[in-house]
Amino acid sequence: MNSKVLQPAVALSLAIMLITTGCGYSDVSPRATEYAKAIYRITNLQKAEKIQSTRDQIKSDVDAGKLSSREAELLYNILDKAEAGKWESAMKNARRLMEAQVSRPGYDPMKVVSSDKTHGCCNS
Repeated sequence: MNSKVLQPAVALSLAIMLITTGCGYSDVSPRATEYAKAIYRITNLQKAEKIQSTRDQIKSDVDAGKLSSREAELLYNILDKAEAGKWESAMKNARRLMEAQVSRPGYDPMKVVSSDKTHGCCNS
């Protein structure tokens, strides 16, 4: 599925989440948080060559039921910004997604550490 086709729907979804959550991002799974961390690294280092492989890994995880389509669209939106050369904006969005998880009630950082390292979206 092409993420650019869903951009209007994603923008609307993000606007609704911003209004309802106040911070722009709602709870996501530990796996999505791991992707946000990887995307943060990619954008911080401006590793354009990692964007497509990260998209592919996200899609694979959605197909395998390891990541929701809502989470994937949040991550794709950030990757879209990076792909457009908006590195700083993408990096800030990835950071905000991570920060929203840390500030949520019941957050356990040990659950974020994934024992399944198969997604490897940001390996050097």
